[in-house]
Amino acid sequence: MHEAQEPGQASTTPAPAQTLAPAKSPAVARPTVHRLHEASRRRRWLFLLCLLGLTLACAAAAAWMVLTRPPPNVVPPSSVVPKVRVTTALPRASTITVATRGTVRPRTRTTLSSQVSGTITKVGPAFEAGGRFQAGELLLEIDATNYYASFAQAEAQKATAQLALAQAQADAANIRSDLSELGLSAGQSSDLLLRKPQLAKAQADLRAAEAALFQAKTNLERTRVTAPFDGRVNRVLVNLGQAVSAGGTPLADIYANDQAEIEIPLSRAEAAGIDFAAKPPALLRDGESTWNGRLDRSTGMIDERDRMLRAIILVDQPQSGATPLQMGQFVGVEIQGKTYPSVISLPRSAVLPGDKARVVTTKNKLETRSLDVIWRDVNTVMVRNAFAGNDSTSGLQSGEQVCLTRVGFFTEGMEVEVVP
Repeated sequence: MHEAQEPGQASTTPAPAQTLAPAKSPAVARPTVHRLHEASRRRRWLFLLCLLGLTLACAAAAAWMVLTRPPPNVVPPSSVVPKVRVTTALPRASTITVATRGTVRPRTRTTLSSQVSGTITKVGPAFEAGGRFQAGELLLEIDATNYYASFAQAEAQKATAQLALAQAQADAANIRSDLSELGLSAGQSSDLLLRKPQLAKAQADLRAAEAALFQAKTNLERTRVTAPFDGRVNRVLVNLGQAVSAGGTPLADIYANDQAEIEIPLSRAEAAGIDFAAKPPALLRDGESTWNGRLDRSTGMIDERDRMLRAIILVDQPQSGATPLQMGQFVGVEIQGKTYPSVISLPRSAVLPGDKARVVTTKNKLETRSLDVIWRDVNTVMVRNAFAGNDSTSGLQSGEQVCLTRVGFFTEGMEVEVVP
């Protein structure tokens, strides 16, 4: 029997024990993991087998399509013959034209300078930039007051010298007369007695007076500055009222308008094509305007800057006519060169690098020929005519057809079609 438990006291009776489920042992869980691995391996193999089957099916289908397709229609390739344009090689006399450029400048150009000192008191109507004048025309005047005085003094000195000479000559004549009356010869008397030194001095004084008068007259004339030739004023350097000094004051830049010259550059090949001794004609161009000139000379020197020979073209009366040739104008120049009696002229498009050309034979085959080039410019190449018996790969025969078209894929002896 159990004793009664008093209120407020803890129970000392043990509670009934709980029942625990028995734990699974490792030996029981291991077969379950193995079964999961086996299932996963089977699924992978099944996937691979399906993929392999699908691949084999596709390969079989492709093989069947290849084996059962109809045979293709075989079209034989058509031969493409290039079409070319040609020009006929015709030997004839041809004249070289050398084209170059240059700047027009006056042949005669100078700077006027004052030869006397003074103040400018007058200027002529042509004494301005661009003014035209004739030879001897008054351009300006310098105050001549002092020079008139010097001229008058020189005239007086000359008159005095003339008087002294006349007096000396009279004295000498009187001495010779007196000696004659005394029966004495001039050889028996001294030069001083015969007044020879006095006479020589009088003559020298007269010559000096004449020279002084000439100088005074020249200085007086130099107060009037006149044009030395027909021409134009390029630039005025002084004006009315300005004081100038002898030999030190430039008055104006002037140039003659009777001839102009153009200095042109020539290469060695261009110079070789010109007969300088013949002074050939030259044509000047600037736009639509033209002027006629001639090759005058070569400077005989090669410019170190561009290694070109310089030559001079002359133009007569450049500022006459409807269109004047202006100084400083830049113009094109065409010079008539040498003439060759029998050459073939070809367009530049017919000549290949290395001075070669292609000829269309009578069988419409392309052959390459080497050319002997005489002259070439921007548009034309002149070659020597090949005569019968020459090497078949060199030169051109009269009447042969020279190809103008550049063939993209060329082979020697290829067939072509000539078109107009």
